[in-house]
Amino acid sequence: MKWMRARGCESNGCVEATRCESSACAEVAFIDGHIHVRSSLRPDVVVFDAQEWDVFIRGVKAGDFDQ
Repeated sequence: MKWMRARGCESNGCVEATRCESSACAEVAFIDGHIHVRSSLRPDVVVFDAQEWDVFIRGVKAGDFDQ
């Protein structure tokens, strides 16, 4: 896996990052205090507030989603 892109958006204060593996990318955008996450393979967007994002990141670091 590698980071493909990270950029700032001056108009609405967002930062975007994309992480890809093969043809699938996880795309994350920080916009107006919310975190928007989607897969490059699907148009659905999941929106987290700061507290939900913190809980998610702690779970990732703890290995809660490892298979």
